[in-house]
Amino acid sequence: MTLTSLAALDPALIDAVRTPLADDFAQRIFDAVPNVSGCIESEARSSIVVAGKARFERASQMLYARRQELQSQAWSVFRRVFDLRLRHLIDSGVDKTRRSLVGMALLSDERLYEEIAISRFSRRLKEQSEFELWGLTTRIVAVTGADYPRDSQNPVSPEVFAQALMEAIAAIETDAAVRLVIFRMFGPVLLDIVPAVYEAANAALTARGIAVDSADYAGRHGATPEQRQFQARASHTRS
Repeated sequence: MTLTSLAALDPALIDAVRTPLADDFAQRIFDAVPNVSGCIESEARSSIVVAGKARFERASQMLYARRQELQSQAWSVFRRVFDLRLRHLIDSGVDKTRRSLVGMALLSDERLYEEIAISRFSRRLKEQSEFELWGLTTRIVAVTGADYPRDSQNPVSPEVFAQALMEAIAAIETDAAVRLVIFRMFGPVLLDIVPAVYEAANAALTARGIAVDSADYAGRHGATPEQRQFQARASHTRS
């Protein structure tokens, strides 16, 4: 069954998953910008390397000045990647050859570093939000009738959020080094944002009658060192 045919059966249901996720994620990214920008500025002040100081200063200033564009881009990219993965998940007739060729394409050094950053942080996000991710993925499986997806197929995997942020940053910043600064400084706050987005989406789908048995899953994770470090920096910036 394709995304089109599924939407024809219940056009509101897919959008009830996609749109709130994109809206909530993009809004939380926007709301986090002042603290993230402040943390980057703090790094600039503490840097003893001239080039590093300039990079941090540029990242802080650009991020704050273009935060609305970042929000818009994060919203758009998330929806695009979500839809792409959902089509692949539902439609067993997807062109697997084309996808494999895309995956084999050589990456530039800049893009390779970004892909590595996305991959590494996606693993951290999954550790931080395993329960919420399981709940939302299980509900999407119930909605679509698809098999439980691998991470690389999952339209709500942490990688989708990390990729959306990275591409949103790339849309507003041309310097690859500055992009990585911003992405890495956003990392700790994403450990709060993504589980919260999952939790809200799970609650919304539960309200629509799409429930799962939490007894099928056990185990939550507490605050991570990255979260505590970010919170300390943010507190120092406000003081």
